[in-house]
Amino acid sequence: MNKTFSLFTLLAFALTSQAQQADVIIKPLPAVLLHSFDYESRAFVDIPYFEISSEGGITSNFLNKDLVTQSYWPSDLVQNQINKLANVNRMGGTYSIDLSLHQRNKRIGKSSLSPICALSHDFISGMQANTTVVQTLLEGNKANREVLFSENNSYQTLQTTSLGLGVEWMDSLRTTRHQLVLDLIAGHSYLDFYSHGGSLLTDSIGERITGANTNISLEQSSDQSLPGMGLAINYSYSRKISRGRIGFDLQNLGVIRWASSKNFSVQPDFVFSGLDVTQAIRTSSSVNVVDSLNNEYLTETTENPMRILPVRVNVDLFYRLKYNAGIETEINYVYFPGYWPMLSTTYQQAFRSKVAVWKVGARIGGFGNYGLNLGIETPIIKRGGLTLDVVALESLVSSNLPVYWYANLGLRFNL
Repeated sequence: MNKTFSLFTLLAFALTSQAQQADVIIKPLPAVLLHSFDYESRAFVDIPYFEISSEGGITSNFLNKDLVTQSYWPSDLVQNQINKLANVNRMGGTYSIDLSLHQRNKRIGKSSLSPICALSHDFISGMQANTTVVQTLLEGNKANREVLFSENNSYQTLQTTSLGLGVEWMDSLRTTRHQLVLDLIAGHSYLDFYSHGGSLLTDSIGERITGANTNISLEQSSDQSLPGMGLAINYSYSRKISRGRIGFDLQNLGVIRWASSKNFSVQPDFVFSGLDVTQAIRTSSSVNVVDSLNNEYLTETTENPMRILPVRVNVDLFYRLKYNAGIETEINYVYFPGYWPMLSTTYQQAFRSKVAVWKVGARIGGFGNYGLNLGIETPIIKRGGLTLDVVALESLVSSNLPVYWYANLGLRFNL
């Protein structure tokens, strides 16, 4: 399990926010960044630009730093982690990389239109489980332990690549901006494990597992060159208001149909005391564990299901405190196991030159509990800009806090 955690990396790149558009306020540099507090600026400019953006991290409301970073888990470390488990334990990991080209806008009537072309690759995993399930994962099979599935326990992963085509347009007063993108999605893989009821009980010497009224299933995509295809709509809205702006984003609203998937369901009531592989070894010198389990404990079916994508909803409000500073508040939700609504607040202030901006803030929710973040926006070359955010520095230092590791990086180049 520790190796699985180690697959997630904090040093990921990240997504430049929709509000960070180019603007002529940067002088003598030509149109690089749009600071949020510069609310009188245009929503987008008349020159084309190219963006490279990426994000990634691992967050949890129970997982301590030492359990992620150490390759060996001593008993006292495991016990310390068990003592800090919650009733609902959540964890998630993400990474993505996005390339987008925003072309020169064109006047159509009283509005301005700008074509958009984007390519992205995304991975997301999420888990939520009750105390006894996580304790069993940490300690292994123990005698006389009852693992209860009275609450919703689930684990999902999804990996996709998408090609997006769309437009961005603005009203004649240049106070309202809309963006609409249609994504053609290629699904690489998915896994969905869930359990909604029943229990598992080991005997006094740990040699037998008894299942009672279990409702446990595992569904995963088949190993094919192109397992799934789908469509999704992305819509973004931003409006200038007195001393600030409001925004709304609806991302990844769509479905994906998988060419083939396998579904394994555990029998509701069973007694597992090991597998007799003697005959299999005599006849073939190998053992197919899945086939052996299917004989008595699992039911396997093959399907081509259509599944809902993890839709994302974001609402944000920016309020300008003074000419070079402001506060931004966001509420974010992702439809995925283990993700709770996230609230974040960030204070932003420009340096005296107005060329760069520093940010500090905090967030609660998501896959974890809470985290503090630092960030900066700055030009790096005459026709480009950089955005960097790092979240939850306190959990990197303290081993007693759940990990909330997340970073993002964005690069933008005016063409």
